[in-house]
Amino acid sequence: MTTPSDALVALYEGVAPPVRRGGVVYPVAVDRLDSVSVTRAGGAAAPVVVTPYGAEHLRAVRAGHPETWDGALLALDEIDGSTLRVRPASYFAMLATCDALRAELLGTAGGAMPSRDAAHAAAGGDPVRRGAGRAAAVGVSVVTTLPTATGRAFLIGERRSSLPTDPRLWHVAPSGMLDLDPTANAVAVTVENELGEELGVPPAAAATLAARIRVLGVAHDLTRLRPEVCVRLDLSATEAALVEPALRGVERSPEFAAFALIEITAEGLAAFWRDHPPGTVTPAAAGAVALLEADLRPA
Repeated sequence: MTTPSDALVALYEGVAPPVRRGGVVYPVAVDRLDSVSVTRAGGAAAPVVVTPYGAEHLRAVRAGHPETWDGALLALDEIDGSTLRVRPASYFAMLATCDALRAELLGTAGGAMPSRDAAHAAAGGDPVRRGAGRAAAVGVSVVTTLPTATGRAFLIGERRSSLPTDPRLWHVAPSGMLDLDPTANAVAVTVENELGEELGVPPAAAATLAARIRVLGVAHDLTRLRPEVCVRLDLSATEAALVEPALRGVERSPEFAAFALIEITAEGLAAFWRDHPPGTVTPAAAGAVALLEADLRPA
């Protein structure tokens, strides 16, 4: 039987090869970059193409999660080198387009995928780096590292079962949607906000964040056709102490039910891939860890 991973390899191998570890395919492709700039696209926003399946998926998500609200976000217009052009969109539009692509893929296991066909057509045949026709919300995933007795480890969290997207999957923490403020360093502002919301690190402790963030690159979630800016942030011992209550479960994270630390060693990274096959980890997290590994290799 054709699996979702087989179907994605067939579709994107030539333009966005999926990440492979130990012969296992993860539904994400990566572009290693040293920097990322975010600009607003000019002109009117491109129309969003919602297929019948997309509308049905949005209704199902709202029925199962009535608390879900239609917040504003920034969606991909086009990626040109290290520049991401973005345009305004909404969370519901993202669910009806990008999240519906994932649901359709998992439901058909590589059979007919009319919503994906529509996304490809709207993007002129390059849906990985062009967002026309869908609300490809730009995410930010942070490989947050903490000091340990032997070096450093990065943080992953298991997403709560009550969440409308990726419940019970492991993801790097913190993470979130790109900040809406076009006048600020959008990536740094996003990281600062999510550190406070998900890990309890107050803004004062993250005052010098922009200069400390190391861009790793962009991960492309091939199941949803959404980009994720991936960065690394090394916390100091003082900041790590602020995270401890969340790690021990003393303070409840709104996003994560549990946390784990992965040692940044050859053994620790190998264990991450062994213990987190596709279906247990978000594509964005797999992409972020693959980019971290690439960044650790000698030039």
